[in-house]
Amino acid sequence: MLSRLTEWGRSPILALIAVLILAVVLFAVFKAAYQPKVTHEEASAQAQSATTPTQSAPTPAATPTITPVRLPVPTHTPLPTIPPNPTETPRPPTPVPTPIPVSTITNWVLRQDPSGFTFSYPSGWDILEPTVSLLPTEPEPVVHIFMANFTFQRPGGKGGIPLGALKIDIYDPQIPPPAGGTAFVVGPLKYSGSLFTEDHSNSTELPKSLDRVISIYFTAGNRSWLVQGLFAPPTGIADQNVPAFYQIVGSLRYDK
Repeated sequence: MLSRLTEWGRSPILALIAVLILAVVLFAVFKAAYQPKVTHEEASAQAQSATTPTQSAPTPAATPTITPVRLPVPTHTPLPTIPPNPTETPRPPTPVPTPIPVSTITNWVLRQDPSGFTFSYPSGWDILEPTVSLLPTEPEPVVHIFMANFTFQRPGGKGGIPLGALKIDIYDPQIPPPAGGTAFVVGPLKYSGSLFTEDHSNSTELPKSLDRVISIYFTAGNRSWLVQGLFAPPTGIADQNVPAFYQIVGSLRYDK
């Protein structure tokens, strides 16, 4: 071979070709010498992998198409129109009672009241009935005698006291008489009592609808009583009504 190379060396082209052929041969020899040996198990595994079909990744399922649901559009029902309130017919004003002037009193009436009281009062005056009430919470009959020189509004005697009027109340005050006062006797049997006069000169609590109040506390039939005169203004007419009040008080008698 060397002799051939010597002959080829004479020609540069032939020498280069010979070198390339020699390099390829040497490379094949070295590769065969250093290639690792494959064991039987590795060969079987390689054969099996060659025959096993390649498994591809599962194709994801297609997402279903969601058809939007059209919700019904709410309809706004208009609120009903409230008709205007019918015009209320104004109530007629409550007539103001006219008091009976003292100067017109010509006759007196004797009254024997169911409460046990007997007294005289001017003819034409009004007395609110009933004057006696039986209450389960009270051991004795409850007495309320209301009389006036005007006509009471029914029921209950509401409406206040008109100008120039006199209203007299007789009842059990349920409290002991206050201290002080002026000694006074009531009725023909001379029941012992105490008199109190309240007007705008000695009281700031007296309402303007009253000119004065005269209160007489007394005891009769082992019970405490109060006779009270309520005088409406003006003062001149209240002065005229005072004698009528004292005449009624002077006639009071309790027979129970």
